[in-house]
Amino acid sequence: PYLTRSFIGGGGSPWSGNIADYARLYAQTQGWEATPQYRNATSNDGETGAWATVGSGRQSTVANSTISWNVTSQSFGLDTGVTGVLEWSVDGGAYTQINLAAGSGKTIQYVATFGSPTVGAHTVTVRVVSGTVLINRFLAI
Repeated sequence: PYLTRSFIGGGGSPWSGNIADYARLYAQTQGWEATPQYRNATSNDGETGAWATVGSGRQSTVANSTISWNVTSQSFGLDTGVTGVLEWSVDGGAYTQINLAAGSGKTIQYVATFGSPTVGAHTVTVRVVSGTVLINRFLAI
């Protein structure tokens, strides 16, 4: 049960609705593989550096500012703006960099799996590298 790009539609239009609309279903029963969740960026579990509220999102232009979420899941996505460069880390591990301007025009710019087939408790940390980074929602399954 991974949140994957193929289950996130929208093309260039804004992502909307409940993450459940985009989650994978078991083919035989049409039941959810896992309980999908989304949280507005203003409902995060910790921040460092400088962040400003933009609607229900959080935005920063200050390098090394971080924002984090504690979740029980095995994959996540970020509903973001389309500028800036960020890095993400799971459970204090190595950071992976993402250039949001290189996205496909979808507002959900990035989806990652934790590399484990089992759902577990994780902390996902996002760090600003450069530019204006806007995070609207954090998605997990």
